[in-house]
Amino acid sequence: MATIFKILFLHCFLFHTAMSIPNITTDQSTLLQFKSKIIDPHYFLKNWLANKSVCEYTGVACSTVHNRVITLNISNMGLIGNVPPGLGNLSFLKSLTLRLNNFTGILPQDFVHLRRLRLLDVGFNQFIGNLPIWLFSMSKIEYLSLSYNNFTGSMSPLISNLTSLKAFTIGNNSLEGRIPQEFGNLENLILLDLQSNKFTGPMPNICNISTLESMAFADNQLNGVLPTDLCHCFPRLKNLYLGANQFVGEIPSSLHECSSLQYLSLEFNNFNGSIPRGIGNLTMLKGLRLQENNFSGHLPKEIGSLEQLKDLVLYKNSFSGVIPDSISNCSKLEQFQLADNLFTGSVGGHASNELSIITSLTHCRNLQHVLLYGNLLNGSVPKSIGNFSSKLETFHISNSYMSGIIPDEIGNLTSLVTLFFGKNMFSGHIPKTINNLKLLQLLSIRENQISGQIPDGLCEMQSLSYLLINSNRISGEIPACVGTMKSLRQLNLSDNLLGSSIPLSFWSLRDLLVLSISMNNFSGSLPLEVGKLDGLALMDLSSNRFSGNVPTTLGDLISLQGLLLGNNRFQGSIPESLGNMFGLEVLDLSNNDLNGEIPMSLQNLSYLKIFNVSFNKLVGEIPSEGPFLRFDANYFTSNEALCGNPRFNVAPCVSHSAKGSKRKKILFWILVPIGIVSTIVMLTMAVVLLKCKRPKQHPAEENIVLPLRRISYQELFQATSSFNSSNLLGMGSFGSVYKGVLNDGTTFAVKVFNLQVHGAFKSFEVECEALRNLRHRNLTKVITSCSNPDFKALVLEYMPNGSLEKWLHSDGYFIDMLQSLDIMVDVADALEYLHHGFPTPIVHCDLKPSNILLDENMSAHVSDFGLTKFMNEESFIHTRTLATWGYIAPEYGSQGLVSTAADVYSFGIMMMETFTRKEPSDEIFTENLNIKDWVHGCLLKNELAQVIVSDLLSSDEQAFKKEVQCMSSIMELALNCCVESPQDRMNMKDVHISLQKIKLQFQKSTGSGGMITGEA
Repeated sequence: MATIFKILFLHCFLFHTAMSIPNITTDQSTLLQFKSKIIDPHYFLKNWLANKSVCEYTGVACSTVHNRVITLNISNMGLIGNVPPGLGNLSFLKSLTLRLNNFTGILPQDFVHLRRLRLLDVGFNQFIGNLPIWLFSMSKIEYLSLSYNNFTGSMSPLISNLTSLKAFTIGNNSLEGRIPQEFGNLENLILLDLQSNKFTGPMPNICNISTLESMAFADNQLNGVLPTDLCHCFPRLKNLYLGANQFVGEIPSSLHECSSLQYLSLEFNNFNGSIPRGIGNLTMLKGLRLQENNFSGHLPKEIGSLEQLKDLVLYKNSFSGVIPDSISNCSKLEQFQLADNLFTGSVGGHASNELSIITSLTHCRNLQHVLLYGNLLNGSVPKSIGNFSSKLETFHISNSYMSGIIPDEIGNLTSLVTLFFGKNMFSGHIPKTINNLKLLQLLSIRENQISGQIPDGLCEMQSLSYLLINSNRISGEIPACVGTMKSLRQLNLSDNLLGSSIPLSFWSLRDLLVLSISMNNFSGSLPLEVGKLDGLALMDLSSNRFSGNVPTTLGDLISLQGLLLGNNRFQGSIPESLGNMFGLEVLDLSNNDLNGEIPMSLQNLSYLKIFNVSFNKLVGEIPSEGPFLRFDANYFTSNEALCGNPRFNVAPCVSHSAKGSKRKKILFWILVPIGIVSTIVMLTMAVVLLKCKRPKQHPAEENIVLPLRRISYQELFQATSSFNSSNLLGMGSFGSVYKGVLNDGTTFAVKVFNLQVHGAFKSFEVECEALRNLRHRNLTKVITSCSNPDFKALVLEYMPNGSLEKWLHSDGYFIDMLQSLDIMVDVADALEYLHHGFPTPIVHCDLKPSNILLDENMSAHVSDFGLTKFMNEESFIHTRTLATWGYIAPEYGSQGLVSTAADVYSFGIMMMETFTRKEPSDEIFTENLNIKDWVHGCLLKNELAQVIVSDLLSSDEQAFKKEVQCMSSIMELALNCCVESPQDRMNMKDVHISLQKIKLQFQKSTGSGGMITGEA
């Protein structure tokens, strides 16, 4: 009996022990629990099911020996939430990759149990907190990536425990303090990336890490000098990135010992001295970036030995002397950026003063970008410029003391996209061969001595967006064919000798953003067709001979920020319609023959900063409200009989009952002359001061974006507190959006593109193209961009009320029925413009609540144009599906077919979400039920009140019925937007009209005027 008892006891013990040992079932349970605690909006983990083998799960790999999970790679899936505890149970895990998701919170401490882990990558998420101490006890870890998160605090000296570490990347966080010397113990380290943090002090002494191949300390606050034995310490060094720090001193003369070096980036520091002649020994070098330092001296001829060199970027230093012709040996050169230095031209031994460096560069057959502006070249452009390879896209030689003519051979550069010849002393005519440059988007020959007429062939350049030929001696007329140049966004012909009237076809350039033809001899009247230029941000027609009335249709230019009509011969009154130009900041009507009164409607122009009607024949009261509260007397001087506030140096307006008062009349006629004399003196002084203080524009800053100034990387860095997470407004697939405040108090949003993410650069280009072409009150207003080869950002108008998503799904926020309708009407208005109000139909491709931003008045603005498609002649185009699941039209998701109908579908889904507060990815929706079917079913059963969020509906029975009736119309419209076949969907014109009717009917039935509901 005792023997039987012992056997039974041993059997139970073994069974219990077997059950407690982690196995493949444990792994499956762990992963299913993980899935249940996070949000998977795109259903990438839909095959993580209890009845399926864990080794078949997406992102999972198992060991064939132990039948356990050894790899978990769930990168780039858009997963959301805190990483729950439990993954530490995957005891055989060797590789864990959570990269490129939206995980938040802190790293789970049970990761420390992953004793077999060799690779941990949690980059590109939103993890927070100090680096956990337990992280530095994982002694077997070889690859550790924590980049692009919100980690703070300092780096622990315990980093020395990770003796197996080969790659450590923690760039783009907010770590501070000194870099520990203990890094020197990591003798197996190959890659070290600490860039874009707040580290201070000198570089640590890590000389004994002879295995190191790549060091990235860029974008910190490090200082000191480079160690003289740099190359001796790191004989295998391939990449050295130290840009955007505070380093000083010279490049070590021992640089020639770094024979494996491929990329040397020291830009944005305070280095000085010259480039060592030993640079020629770095035969593997592909990139040399020294821009924006204090380097001087000559560029050594040994640079020609770098046959692998692709990028030579030295702009904004004090290099001098002749650029060596040996550069022609660098056959793989793509970027040649030597702008803003003191380089001189090589003319010795030549019969003329032609620049030999241009001829030398033509031997570099891979060259794409040549930037030589802001030097002392003092020569002429040789005919050999026509010998550049077909890859050349940018040629920039502005402000370099160039002279002579622009040779006809320029027409050979058929791949050119941008051509800058501005601010030189070029003479002669615009070459007729320029019409061969069919891909050219920007042409600047401003501020030269070019004469002759504008060649008709210019009109053949249908890709041209920016034409800057101001401040020359060009005469004749504007060719009538200019009206066919539909790509034009900025046209500056000012300060020339052009004359006659403007051709009528000119006013068909509806996509023009900037028009400046001031200081010429144009005459005639402005036609009513001027109101067709509804995308304009600036119109400067000042200092010409225009006459006739100011067209009333100017009031249709609601996007206009600057209207300058001064110094002409305009007559008649100021149109009342100018009060419709709500975005106007500058209005100059001075020095004309205008009469009548100043329209009171101008008081509505809340953004108006400058309003000048001096030297006209105006009478009556000067408005006293709105922007007129901040104007001074200079703006109203020398008119016939203006009256108003004494601070305008005019007489008080005489009331109707006192018109017969002789005393007041006498007083009026005494004060007016005194005011006129004094204000003339003040105006003269002001004009002189303004001319004296007019800032000189940097040569590199071609005036291609109006009307706001450019913002540099350093300004963005400072305005966002070093892109601190406290200023983070949101994150998307291709980058992050931060709030920034400039020194002058200007608040903006900056969208920083993560160029390490595939597709981000393309997204930046697409969004730039879209935003610079589009002008509508319900689209995001782009202020400017900040772009260099390593950094791409868009500076956008700040929207203080955040996104619609926040107001729909965050605690403490609420919008009522009428506000929701207003927002939908705004979005429909914007989409109607994109689809029907633009010559090329435009598809947004990613319409959803997070991309609808709300300004201070809760007006909606459609944002994020990174996936936008221009339809051209086609009604459908194919593309890779990148938009957000749940909002994607069936034909977009399954076939990649994009059309305007796809936006209509997304809009319908968003309407349903707005009034039901249910996201398409809500947990109530399964494979057999989606938001569209849910709403449709309730509508058929007359149970619509069950799907509408209760807070939108009144408790009053009568009001409740009217609200449900309104909701029924809205949901029917939404369902009509979401029919399966794209050909059967409504278009946005009809959708917009229907929504407006629904809103009007709702207001009539409820007597609702709506109100703005702030944060609860």
